[in-house]
Amino acid sequence: MAQVQQQKMRLMQVTEDGLVFLAEPIHPNEDAPPPHPEDQPGLVVIFGWMGAGHSHLQKYTDAYRLLFPAASIMLIRSQPSGFLRSTRAQLNALRPAHALLAARYHSTKPGTSSPILVHTFSNGGGTNLKTLNSLFEESHKKALKNGASETDPLLAKDAGPSLLPARAFVFDSLPGGTKVVHALRAFSAPIKSPILKYLAYGVLGSVFYLWKALNWFIRAPGPIEAMYRYLTESIAPVPRLYIYSPQDQLVPAADVEAHAAAARAKGIDVTMEKFEGTSHVAHVRGGSERYWGAVKSLWLGKTA
Repeated sequence: MAQVQQQKMRLMQVTEDGLVFLAEPIHPNEDAPPPHPEDQPGLVVIFGWMGAGHSHLQKYTDAYRLLFPAASIMLIRSQPSGFLRSTRAQLNALRPAHALLAARYHSTKPGTSSPILVHTFSNGGGTNLKTLNSLFEESHKKALKNGASETDPLLAKDAGPSLLPARAFVFDSLPGGTKVVHALRAFSAPIKSPILKYLAYGVLGSVFYLWKALNWFIRAPGPIEAMYRYLTESIAPVPRLYIYSPQDQLVPAADVEAHAAAARAKGIDVTMEKFEGTSHVAHVRGGSERYWGAVKSLWLGKTA
């Protein structure tokens, strides 16, 4: 346990805005680290939920350090302001994360040979997953335009669009909640005062309804609808684990189940872990062993 405490202090800030962090495993002999265990990821990418503080996310980085001590961990946070940024600004915010991943896993393809496990929380995390995957697609198209080599396994012209090369995805409390009431609950969740929360509902409700009216007028999906569709159609078709609950007040269970059904229809290996009585991004409280056992089974390919 002492070693774990030392390791979590190695969480390094990658971006100046505090959105991206990286933690590397510690080896007793840094000059001659042991071979990487075959049953552990090389990297776990965690997309935090909107507004999640370090203390909340630290519980998951610490848990992963215990579950997969040989893995590096990349943490990508989500802030409410991110939803108000332009698409270009969202892409620019995650370019450092993309640059690091692209350099380290330049020849990696999605699937069983990939050492990358992706764990995403809520729609805020899903939106950042969409953004990061879009950066892989963007860089791939740019490389092809600049005459990328046909022999490059990642950038070959017949390989299709480049994607975040994951082996598996964990979806905790997403995707779903496209109604205004769900957005109100999500954006007002950090507000503890009942009076301030009531006032926030009035202000945010007006903003969200105007936003939906604008999207309807220009015939464009809202950000949550776009992310919901994107996670069905545009990320790597690798195994995924959905962790959810009927008592989640922000992301309805029916939305998650419909998304999982659409993924299954595309031939994707899907596992559902349905908790009873747990709230949004708090399903681990319904049984830590069950939660992390499902994650480990997903990585080992032992899901039902």
